[in-house]
Amino acid sequence: GVEIRQAGSNPQFTCNDIHHGQTCGVFVMDEGEGIFDENDIHANGAAGVLISEKGSPTARNNRIFEGKTVGVQVLDGGRGIFVGNAIFKNEDDNVEVSRAGHPHMADNTITECMAGSGLHAHDGGLGVFEGNTISGNKLHGVHIQTSAEPRLVRNTITKQVLAGIMVSDAGRGSLSENDVFANGTAGCVITTAGDPSCYKNKFHDEARHAFLVSGAGVGGLEENEIFNIQSHAIVIEGSGSAPILTGNNVHDCAAVGVCVRLAAQGKLADNVITRMAASGVSVQDEGSTPILSGNR
Repeated sequence: GVEIRQAGSNPQFTCNDIHHGQTCGVFVMDEGEGIFDENDIHANGAAGVLISEKGSPTARNNRIFEGKTVGVQVLDGGRGIFVGNAIFKNEDDNVEVSRAGHPHMADNTITECMAGSGLHAHDGGLGVFEGNTISGNKLHGVHIQTSAEPRLVRNTITKQVLAGIMVSDAGRGSLSENDVFANGTAGCVITTAGDPSCYKNKFHDEARHAFLVSGAGVGGLEENEIFNIQSHAIVIEGSGSAPILTGNNVHDCAAVGVCVRLAAQGKLADNVITRMAASGVSVQDEGSTPILSGNR
């Protein structure tokens, strides 16, 4: 494959076929850079592209596919700019970010990983993900966990086998203006102390739930539009689950707008919940004690 090390190393690779390496297809570290345009990077034994220790390449319009592990892996303070790439059919996660890895990924397609998630941010992973299409992945479209805090803006997240977005194990993250629909289990699952900020997203056309908050999940859900959900639109369940819902527009769903059960809590303020097939808000047991104010 290709290995780029040290500050000032900035070669350019265009229209190459980088494949079947025993380890990584491309490895950038120690402040190395590099420009990669229109290459095919595939079938390598480790990550298709691995960036660490302040490596910061620019990758445009490449195809990164059918790797034996991860498509793109950014860790240990690695950075990099990825624009217009097709990242698909890698064996594990298509994109993995951890340990202060901080890429900027825009307008990529991240699809059809074979055993993992489209984007997996964990162990303090960061990064900005903007305008990507994330679809058809084996687990979740996006999985955020263990103190990771990526920022996702204006992505299309659809048709995952499980959740569109999973935030678990004290994962955080900022999710704004994304279009999330037609996923297998829910648009967004927040569990095991997950705590994302979800602002002005659209969640629609889900066979089950737009949001499922359980296992002491929290998070702020603000000004999202939620519609055409075929079960309860938002479910808050279990002791310690206590999200804050503010100013959301929930409409035209096939069951309850917000279902609170199994000793859950939470705050619902100034939401508009209309045209439900069942009730707007259902508190299903005496142990559930949400606070409601100003909802319509």
